Amino acid sequence: GGGGGGRMVRSLGSFPSTHMEVEVEKLQAALLEERDLRMKEVMEQEREIKDLKRLLHFSPLTSSTQGTRSIAISISGLQVGDTVLFVCDQHSNYLALALDGKIYYLNHSCVPSFTLHGCDAVGESVKSCVRDTLIGKITEKELVEVRKENNRLHVPVGARLYRVYAVEVRFL
Repeated sequence: GGGGGGRMVRSLGSFPSTHMEVEVEKLQAALLEERDLRMKEVMEQEREIKDLKRLLHFSPLTSSTQGTRSIAISISGLQVGDTVLFVCDQHSNYLALALDGKIYYLNHSCVPSFTLHGCDAVGESVKSCVRDTLIGKITEKELVEVRKENNRLHVPVGARLYRVYAVEVRFL
């Protein structure tokens, strides 16, 4: 009955380089590599969360807020006067962080008005994002429909989105 299976495993152990052991080692190596990749992803996400918390000045409710200024960031139904967090996308556009399913993009003419280290003083158009995020107050908002096939936002023709103009919100 069951004893024969045990002897088979022991007899496999006497051959150090069996095909099964090689496959097991390959699988273990693949699993370790996958684990390491996942750990790196988690560490990167934790770093991003920490950076965002620092950026937004989150603090526990019990701590003293003396000397700090808190602001409210709008994330839905963005309107003129709202303070928003703009995040740089992979095409070097600043998009407002919005959870209402709409696209709000910062007009490129506004970007040089933000304090951007490394941006030239003349305000030449920005070819790449100097900062990952910007915090701004919306001064104008207009609904636009995309007409060009190859547009800077890389969205399909006919897409409707909001072009917003904003000024930097400074904390100090």
